[in-house]
Amino acid sequence: MSDLPAFPSGDEFDDLVDSVEPAYSVEWDADRPGGGGAAHVYPWKGGYVVVSEMGDDVVYPTLEAAITGGEVNYVTGATVSIDSTELTTEALAGMLRTFDGEDYRIEINGEPYESVEVTDFPGDAPRAFQPVTA
Repeated sequence: MSDLPAFPSGDEFDDLVDSVEPAYSVEWDADRPGGGGAAHVYPWKGGYVVVSEMGDDVVYPTLEAAITGGEVNYVTGATVSIDSTELTTEALAGMLRTFDGEDYRIEINGEPYESVEVTDFPGDAPRAFQPVTA
């Protein structure tokens, strides 16, 4: 039996997204009308919930579990930035993965990062992203 609360619904959900700062956010821009968007992870009664187009209405026990379990740690060519109020830039960089091994540049907590080779999908590489050095 879980000690985590139920996923917020109705007014609770509206209050959450309107009044609570996300602990994690990923933003993307697909360079076409309506192609941009964002996903957010919010703290919720001792757990964390993912709010995205692919939301699964699950309350996760930790922020890290929400990011990976909600699959909002994957970077694509449309990803612009990833920010967290609770995790360091280095911690975030170590959690991020790509689907295709392409070279990407994004901002993590406002700092420029680039992808490095990921040899196995989805990969357990210790760092799929590193700071931009040039």
